[in-house]
Amino acid sequence: MFNWNFKIGTKLGMTSGLAVLLMAAMAIGQQMSANSIAASNRRALNQEEIARDLVDIKASLRGMQTAVRDLRLAKSSEQVNAALEYMNARRTSLLHYADAAMSLMILLENKETSDKNSRP
Repeated sequence: MFNWNFKIGTKLGMTSGLAVLLMAAMAIGQQMSANSIAASNRRALNQEEIARDLVDIKASLRGMQTAVRDLRLAKSSEQVNAALEYMNARRTSLLHYADAAMSLMILLENKETSDKNSRP
């Protein structure tokens, strides 16, 4: 069927060529794996940063709740002003972290849900 009667030099050359092709394929495969791992790491870090921002948003909301409590319990205008100032500072902080988290979100539905929940 096939005539495999090659000289030894030809056989060695083909074997060397095949080895070079296999090494090139291994290098390409390794490069593709490294790129995939790097992309996965970027996504994981992104999710971690979003989670941190959401924790900060929750802390800002708790601060706003505390400010409203202080506002309701205020007995003087200085206490009212201090509570309002604190509440506005917490609101600014909340909006900052919400915007930071929104900029990192990739899926449109996550952005829409977050936007609907974070904006009055």
